[in-house]
Amino acid sequence: YKLVYFGYTHCKDTCPATLQKIAGILQKLGPERAAKIVPLFITVDPARDTPAVLARYLPRFHSRYLVGLTGTPARRNACASR
Repeated sequence: YKLVYFGYTHCKDTCPATLQKIAGILQKLGPERAAKIVPLFITVDPARDTPAVLARYLPRFHSRYLVGLTGTPARRNACASR
């Protein structure tokens, strides 16, 4: 299963609260069941949320399962021009 959440690392309230909830639920599921779920944090601000920024941000939520995804500004511009 995939659990998809769109947000950004500079979000002050909603994003951290939601990621904390996701991490807590995965912890309650236990390792065997949590391993069947891939929680994806997809940034809506790829200009600031680089892979390095996501690599520092996601560990704050104490879940080894969270996966951060970002894009490049060039790819974002290509999608916006469609």
